[in-house]
Amino acid sequence: MHTLIAQQAGHHAVADAMTFVDHTSVELERLGTERAIESKALNFQLPTPKSQTKSEPNG
Repeated sequence: MHTLIAQQAGHHAVADAMTFVDHTSVELERLGTERAIESKALNFQLPTPKSQTKSEPNG
């Protein structure tokens, strides 16, 4: 977003004022855990949490 403000919008003064911008890539822990669970499920051919659906109640 910082780069877009400077390059696309042309607000160089605003972008220059953003001195504490962190451009590093961050992997969310929960996302990593979900990917690991999905990978294990694929290895064991188990249904993934995304593919599970709620069953209709009888009655």
